[in-house]
Amino acid sequence: PFDYIKNSPDGNYTIVILSNADSGHDVKTRNKYPSSGIYNKDGTLYSKIDKHMWGAFVTNAGIGFGLGQWAKTDDFEIAGYYICKNNETIGIKVKDYIKTPEELPCSTSHYTSIYAIQYNLEKDRVIIITLESVAIVYNAKNGVKVDVKKDWW
Repeated sequence: PFDYIKNSPDGNYTIVILSNADSGHDVKTRNKYPSSGIYNKDGTLYSKIDKHMWGAFVTNAGIGFGLGQWAKTDDFEIAGYYICKNNETIGIKVKDYIKTPEELPCSTSHYTSIYAIQYNLEKDRVIIITLESVAIVYNAKNGVKVDVKKDWW
């Protein structure tokens, strides 16, 4: 894992995920951002993040989304993705959005449950698409789930 930073589309927020590994540290990033979190444009902490995530991004409203850890084949309690808002990192468990987690495709030791995460800027929606072809739709302004659509494709 490496340190990761990404700005919101409007540039008012930056999501920062710092690696907890012994390597992959970016000194310049760590000097500017001392911890994982969502930062305001001026560099002040807006919302802390206490979990490591992958492919993270932040909406124009300062709500963070990211993928959870690569899960082991028998662990459906693990968070498949996270929503970060109001200094809280909310993990959404695989078993809570996948109907039959034991049927997910997996390698020798791990599986994935998310096909894609999309930020629709025009509609202010974040769409999580699962491997079971279910779209979980969130309001990008407040991080609240607004819809679940089956048979997405």
